[in-house]
Amino acid sequence: MKDTLAFDRVFPVSPARLVWALTDTAARETWGQPSDSITLRIDGEARTGANEVQTCLIDGVPRFRVEVRWILVSPRVLIWHERATHNGDPMHEAEVSQSVSEAPEGARLALKIEAVSFSGADGLDGLREGYGGALDALGRFLKQR
Repeated sequence: MKDTLAFDRVFPVSPARLVWALTDTAARETWGQPSDSITLRIDGEARTGANEVQTCLIDGVPRFRVEVRWILVSPRVLIWHERATHNGDPMHEAEVSQSVSEAPEGARLALKIEAVSFSGADGLDGLREGYGGALDALGRFLKQR
């Protein structure tokens, strides 16, 4: 099943601060977990042409693996391809783009995900929930920093 997911959020920080939070590995490991029971471990870094592996651990046990190929990392645009698996079984593949712009309240993040789910509508719902939860966590992280 295929779908396009879109998120549009404004954060009360400068665009440069938002891009830092979106690209710094340690910051992403902190805010990137969609819930309190999930720990995110990132091996690699966000830079054009780089590859990284993100492992989501639930209660300390590795459950989800996301292989990321960074296509573009620029001061205002981030684009990557991701392939997610659960216990080795394919979950989804997606092309993800983020653009950061100035807004009266701070920095606007426009996020677009072109996804193919190998587990049907439930997989797309999980993707939507995971990204939504991570963006909520990003907002909390930025308020604390």
